[in-house]
Amino acid sequence: AVIYFGFTKCPDICPTSMYALAEALAEPDGYDAQPILITIDPERGTPQRMGAYTRTEGFPPGLVGLSGTREQVNAAASAFQVHHGKVEIPGAAADAYNVDHSSLLYVLDRNWRTVSIVQTMNRADAMDPRSPLVPASPETIAACIAAGLERTDLS
Repeated sequence: AVIYFGFTKCPDICPTSMYALAEALAEPDGYDAQPILITIDPERGTPQRMGAYTRTEGFPPGLVGLSGTREQVNAAASAFQVHHGKVEIPGAAADAYNVDHSSLLYVLDRNWRTVSIVQTMNRADAMDPRSPLVPASPETIAACIAAGLERTDLS
């Protein structure tokens, strides 16, 4: 499986990560891995909304969306050490907020052990924290999936 923690109202990073994951999984000689998106915003990422969101054109085929109670989501995020937090938008309605979060793909083996992790967004200049964020390429994501799963095939 390949797990990503994100949210349905994300304006850019989450959809960009899902598009890149779809391309990575479609690569020739790619792995048949189950893509999973776990919401970090269960108040808006209801099961119904997650179901619709996971069928967005260009997202990985068969993407499974998971939601739950705030406690369940926090427990899942904690298990994967996912940073996340609500960011209020000054002057906006109560339900118009952003969610700051880490952007990582976790590759899990058949026993649900994490075998590889890749950042989906990086700074254009790693030495400059103000440089723009750029998405990881589908090739980089595919290589991470391959490295993790090939390692488990040997054990």
